[in-house]
Amino acid sequence: MDKKLHIVSFDVPLPANYGGVIDVFYKLKALHAAGIKIILHCFVYGKRAVNAELEKYCEEVNYYGRLTGMQGLSLLRPYIVNSRKSEQLLKTLLINDAPILFEGLHTCYFLNHPSLAGRKKYVRAHNIEHEYYTALAKAETSRYKKMYFSAEAKLLRQYEEVLKSATAVLPISERDTAYFAQKFSAKMVPAFHENSEVNIKIGCGEYCLYQGNLAVAENRQAVEYLIENVFSKLEIPIKIGGANPSLELKNSISDYKNIELIENPTDEQMQDVMRNAQVHVLYSAEQSGLKLKLLNSLFQGRFVVANSNILVNEKLLHCANCASTPRDYIQLIHEIWGQKFSEEMIAKRNQLLQTDFSNERNAEALIEIIFS
Repeated sequence: MDKKLHIVSFDVPLPANYGGVIDVFYKLKALHAAGIKIILHCFVYGKRAVNAELEKYCEEVNYYGRLTGMQGLSLLRPYIVNSRKSEQLLKTLLINDAPILFEGLHTCYFLNHPSLAGRKKYVRAHNIEHEYYTALAKAETSRYKKMYFSAEAKLLRQYEEVLKSATAVLPISERDTAYFAQKFSAKMVPAFHENSEVNIKIGCGEYCLYQGNLAVAENRQAVEYLIENVFSKLEIPIKIGGANPSLELKNSISDYKNIELIENPTDEQMQDVMRNAQVHVLYSAEQSGLKLKLLNSLFQGRFVVANSNILVNEKLLHCANCASTPRDYIQLIHEIWGQKFSEEMIAKRNQLLQTDFSNERNAEALIEIIFS
């Protein structure tokens, strides 16, 4: 008998080019490979649009408009939830009694709807949303955006109670699982991602690398911290790669001869830059879930230095070097610089990552949770 699953995505998951949709896309791809018949529901807004490639992995793909701007606002619900309400979505979910996987609190407008009482309903928690929005507020320099993120964080904290209507919450990290398990049924399923095996070059790299979407306030804050406290103190070559850096960041980087900006690299360029780096340097001022760029660095790069806010999964501590202070970062980078990454190191990295971060294994675990 066919196993069918509704997946309600907060966005169109292709192109898979940012954190949340990466998890969604590679999850549905892995579930499809495991024989699950997927009925996908996507909210369309912004520059993302209908994508026919999704039909390769889904039995059915449905699209709904998002209520952006003022029409999406509510005093009772977070904007990210209230703007994703669609009566057509509810009607489509009721066509059959297949289990439903809601991707993020964003998509939970109908989670506690009476019509769905008795259905198996699961919520993927990519992070603890109110903590994430609090971190966005702290990182933001725009007064208007800071006020919005703070207000949204408050509403998200209150709205989180809707998760009582879920059969289970499915976080991606140990820390988040411990948080949700205090109030709800919670089972960890690690993040899905683009990597099937490690693809690391042996030998030594030529520079340290920081990479991320530089238009995101959290990433901008991170790279500014690293430039001021770590990169500017080194004579080692540094590369910073990412999309849409601000003029202020460009000017800051131009002050240092050892730092090079790679602006808006293609996917192929970024992969080449990642594989030729000696040290991948990551930093976050706040804990906000597992960073998929960390997984990419571990699967494709040699040595990784990051702080505890990045290394939220304890098992990843066996794959990376943990730094607490700027002095730690500098010392670890100096220690690693010149070390050769060996075949044995690659084999060990692959074994560690395939234990918990195999898409195939995690799809099997998810199927067991939902259909057992």
